[in-house]
Amino acid sequence: MATTTSGRLMLTDGAGGANDLTLDAALPSYARHLRAANRSPRTIKTYLNALDGLRRFLAANGMPTGLRAIRREHLEAYLVALQEGGK
Repeated sequence: MATTTSGRLMLTDGAGGANDLTLDAALPSYARHLRAANRSPRTIKTYLNALDGLRRFLAANGMPTGLRAIRREHLEAYLVALQEGGK
């Protein structure tokens, strides 16, 4: 379940505790959060496509896909790969 606290998105197990979701497993909850926040269908599609691209990049490069394990360096590597045309 997606909840917000102080403007920060938190994914919880529904019982109030954070769990170590994978990016793939968190996408449906995030999509529901975006719909509940009244985001446009096109915005939701764009956000989910971007996260799916990140998920595929992480998996293809042997990087973690657990939300708690993803670090700044993983995101920076993804951004660099995007800038280089996905090479």
